Amino acid sequence: WTTAEGVISTTDGKEWSMVGKGPEKAIFGPYFGNSEQEFMVVTDKAFFITNDGGKTWKKVAPVFFPPDARSKYVSASGAFNYFGWDPKRNILYASSLGGSVYKLQLK
Repeated sequence: WTTAEGVISTTDGKEWSMVGKGPEKAIFGPYFGNSEQEFMVVTDKAFFITNDGGKTWKKVAPVFFPPDARSKYVSASGAFNYFGWDPKRNILYASSLGGSVYKLQLK
């Protein structure tokens, strides 16, 4: 799981340990990929992906907060923003409550 300090993991559900230093200020995620070692998190600045369970990270795109939210309660980093990741097609998705779905094809 992502925390302010990094990624923590467990194999038995009882003992948790720090796996690696995660992206600072992760606010959404993790969104899992093709394995338990591959996932994405969203910070207030960017989308990051790891392929080794959180030991190393790659910035893949700047953060995108959907501009067409239909609710007065939606803020730039608020709880009514939704993100998704399709690792097979390498696509990021972003949407807000009542808004359009935006997608970004990664290279």
